[in-house]
Amino acid sequence: MYYGVDVFETLLAALADYTAVDITLRIFFGAVIGLCLGLTGVGGGVLIIPILRGVFAMSPIMAVGTASLCAAMMKVNAGFMHLRVGNVEWKSITQVLCGAAPALLLTSMGIISLSENPETAAMINQVVEFLIIGVIAFSMIAMTKRSNIKAEPDQKESGFFNPKIIMAGAATGIVMGATGVGGGILLLPLLSVTLGLDMKKSVGSSVIIALVLSTAAALTYSGGGQSDILTAVLLVMGSFIGIPLAGLLMKALSDQRLQQISLGLITISAMVMLRSVFSS
Repeated sequence: MYYGVDVFETLLAALADYTAVDITLRIFFGAVIGLCLGLTGVGGGVLIIPILRGVFAMSPIMAVGTASLCAAMMKVNAGFMHLRVGNVEWKSITQVLCGAAPALLLTSMGIISLSENPETAAMINQVVEFLIIGVIAFSMIAMTKRSNIKAEPDQKESGFFNPKIIMAGAATGIVMGATGVGGGILLLPLLSVTLGLDMKKSVGSSVIIALVLSTAAALTYSGGGQSDILTAVLLVMGSFIGIPLAGLLMKALSDQRLQQISLGLITISAMVMLRSVFSS
């Protein structure tokens, strides 16, 4: 109870320092992120982190923590939207989470520990930033090759605990725990290429998986003081404008068009991250 009151008072105090432009800017970018998230599953880290770094000048680790908090809150709304239209595959979700959840928790706790040490803080921030760029580049390649790769039938019909999928989930959890990226940018290739799901089910399932993982990461980073709660809240407020629009647009778009939009968003994000590195 007292913790909730303290958080509320902290948010009010921080809000008093914001101008109308500060608030409007955060809500606007939240609407853009919400539209992209609901439409493609890409948005949790791949769009939020470049915006936090390039527009709001956050440190890499603070950006990861804030992005994880944003993603967790935004994906609640997006998750319900995909559940309503049936764009989820529960067996695939469970397999991925078996590997991803424990890996993410261990990795994010390690990052927080290193960031609190003055001797390793600068190094770990730099490593995290380059990891984010590397993950974005990898995802661009994976999404580009998707149309030329056939899913293996035995992967879709194998036993419930598929070691290959669990290990891939663990790798995703490690990357997401360290970078905040993975909700759509890594999970989409895993679900669509490896498991052979169609694009709409891949998007919906990636949102549900990322909701669980982002919540775990957000709690870990916030507990370590590495998140800007007010910025996250304002971005989420904006997302409630964009996500419903995505639900309407998705019904009119083909799988191929959704893939093209996803690739375009990933490319823009990579350019923004590279700019933030070279300008810092």
